[in-house]
Amino acid sequence: MEDRLLNAPAVAELLTISLRSVWRYAKEGTIPPPIRIGMGTIRWRKSDIDKWLRKKTPEK
Repeated sequence: MEDRLLNAPAVAELLTISLRSVWRYAKEGTIPPPIRIGMGTIRWRKSDIDKWLRKKTPEK
């Protein structure tokens, strides 16, 4: 199965935060680090974001 790569606006939508917060959280290390896939192109692995969300959200 291929892992999807998300751009910053997609991460913001998925996490329901602002685009500015995505960049701030990435800089702070609050969310998983992005990967550079080319000159000026940064993406997040959806699997990394999903894993981070599972750890952040306690199961009931």
